[in-house]
Order: sequence, then structure tokens, then C-alpha cells
Amino acid sequence: MKVLLLTLTFLPAILFGQDLPEVRTNLSTEESQNSIIWAEFSDEYDQVLSFSRNSYWSEQKVYIIYGRTNGQWERIKLTQKLDDNKDIIRTKSRELSFNEDKFQELLTFFDSRNFWVFELDSLNLHEEIREDGSSTLWTKSDGTTDSFEVINIDQHRLISSYEPEYFQELIPVEQRRKFIECMNKFLSQNKMK
Repeated sequence: MKVLLLTLTFLPAILFGQDLPEVRTNLSTEESQNSIIWAEFSDEYDQVLSFSRNSYWSEQKVYIIYGRTNGQWERIKLTQKLDDNKDIIRTKSRELSFNEDKFQELLTFFDSRNFWVFELDSLNLHEEIREDGSSTLWTKSDGTTDSFEVINIDQHRLISSYEPEYFQELIPVEQRRKFIECMNKFLSQNKMK
């Protein structure tokens, strides 16, 4: 009987892939509407996990997007070519093949790090406050922002950090450390170029 119950419990996940956990929106309606991920994929897919690495000086934006509909995951690469004013000149997307087992492993890894509830304040802590009450605000120019966007059940969550490795060395934060681990795991399975 136990074997039957376990089989019935895990069979849908094996056949159709793991669902993303519920997430809580941390963006305003306007911020969501300004997101290319929300605008292009929230109606097409039930669940979305995307990653991008962007800087102000980039001439293009590249997104790797996993989208789930009808129990099936797909992977898409979306590239936007930008002009000097950062306006979009051209958008190109293409579906990419991927290893479903590796992707499920990635989601399990994210679960183990509590990725889905990371807070932007912790991921972007740049001020060091000392015991005597004094503080140092660290800055860096011309860096990159690493961003995940998660869409699930009409919820839209941004999990993003500006120069996470740089600031982690200056001000160690547990969530940022786990974010870097998750980002590196994601990048090991996805080429961004």
C-alpha cells in the first residue's frame, strides 16, 4: 500500500515535471507591466522562471526562460538588440532543447536554498553598519545586475542582485551567498551568449 501511495504521489512529477512553488509578488502592477518577461510570457505559460544578466552599457539583453504549460516545460532564449538610447531595435526568440532531469535537479537545488523567498533588501545590501553606529556605504559603477523572474499563479516575483559577488566579499549576507550558488547552478546549465 505504501508503495502505491508513493507511486501515486510522485508519478505526476515524474511524468509532467516539477511545479514551481507558490511565490508572493514583490512588484507593483506598473513594474510587472514594464517587464518583458511578464508582458511576453505570463499569458502564454502557467509558470515561468527566467534569468538575465544586464548592465547599462550592454548593446543587448539576453534572457533564458523556462516556461511551463499543459504540464510541459520549454526553454526559450530571448535576445533584445538595443540602440544607443537603450531602446529595443529587434527582439529575437528561439526555443532551445534542454535536459529535463537537469532542470528538475535545478529546481530541487533552488528549493534546498529557499530561493523562492529571497528578499531584494538582503540581496542588495551595500551598507555596512558597525557596532559603534558608524557605517560605510559601498558602491560600484558599471556593474551587472543578475535577475531571476518567477511567475506562478498570477504572482510575479523578482529575485535580483547588483554585482552579488563583489558586494558579498565586502558584506557577507547568507541570502546573497545562496543567491550566488543558485545563479552559478543555473549558469552551469545555460549558456548566456
